[in-house]
Amino acid sequence: MPAQKASVQPSVKAAVSSATTSFEREKAAWLGMRRARRAAVVGFRRRALEAADLDSVLTDALEVARQVLEVELARVLQHDPSRDTLVVRAATGWAADVMGRVIDHAQDSSQAGYALRTGHAIVVEDLRASTIFGELSFCVRITSSA
Repeated sequence: MPAQKASVQPSVKAAVSSATTSFEREKAAWLGMRRARRAAVVGFRRRALEAADLDSVLTDALEVARQVLEVELARVLQHDPSRDTLVVRAATGWAADVMGRVIDHAQDSSQAGYALRTGHAIVVEDLRASTIFGELSFCVRITSSA
């Protein structure tokens, strides 16, 4: 007896086709984003090797990180051990006058202080809504004047 072919209803075929097309679009978008990120990092590497000073390298690194991570704000803080404070060394997305400002004592009660002491990164999804470390007033004051 000959084997019968299983028939697939048109609605199932359409659903499978739609899911495949959606997956292919997402994959293409992901690959495009990955290529753009790689290009940004390669470009940064080239510029960093040619840069004359560390401050320009830090600022460029923050711009690349901000683009790649798709965040609004980025900053590099330098620890001043003599006063146990954190000073803004480079920043992007923040107000222009934030550079060189002491933002906090390097204690566990601040996000940056906690990261410094523990060696663990902290991710804050919404800086304006976060009150975990009590930094809200500083961040809102600085970003609102940008």
